[in-house]
Amino acid sequence: MSNYKYLHFVWFVTLLMTPLTLAQGPSNEIPRDWATVTGHVLDSDGKPVAGATISALPMDVGLSGGTPRRPVTDQDGSYHYSLPAYPGKTRLCAIKEKAGYPDTQGLLFASPGDNMPEVSLTPGGHLDNVDIRLGPPDGILEGFIADAVSGAKVPNARITLHRSEPESMYSTSLGPDGHFLFALPPSPMDVSIEAPGYKPWRYKDSITGLYKIVVLNDEHRDIRIELVPK
Repeated sequence: MSNYKYLHFVWFVTLLMTPLTLAQGPSNEIPRDWATVTGHVLDSDGKPVAGATISALPMDVGLSGGTPRRPVTDQDGSYHYSLPAYPGKTRLCAIKEKAGYPDTQGLLFASPGDNMPEVSLTPGGHLDNVDIRLGPPDGILEGFIADAVSGAKVPNARITLHRSEPESMYSTSLGPDGHFLFALPPSPMDVSIEAPGYKPWRYKDSITGLYKIVVLNDEHRDIRIELVPK
């Protein structure tokens, strides 16, 4: 496994297992040795994207423990990010899944046209005008998980997405309402569901018979998943 893929794996697993926290003192003061990055998030037409969450991935060191609170862009698409001055390069991306912009730091959600700026941070330093320019939005896969007998929503289910090219996987637990929403690149995905007390479920295309789903750009696919009790 290359150093990049290893660090990416460590970061991704850490992110899945660790809730976002603000690693600051009791008064929420920014540590003096942290860095500050400001800029705008713009769509493919150059228009500001409000309500986008900014994520940072250090490219040359692994992450452990809590991560700094992620900023959200304002109505002008601007953001102000205070974060540790990680050694080497740090890559930024903008996330707004309901608008078709996934967290492309995760390999499963990456597209060839992704444009994520990489910056060098210095303790106490400031970087201004670091704009994140998004490509065309991806399609959206949205749905609910229900009991096949009662129709009630199934809580505490786990959904897993698998992509063969490039080889990557994403897995997360869903909330009590059984709802999920993902912005996905137009690449074949294997989708499976597991929940306590139910038989495992796997998506199967009703036309092709393949265990793959492809969500095209600008498509909003709604599916209802019914789990059969054991």
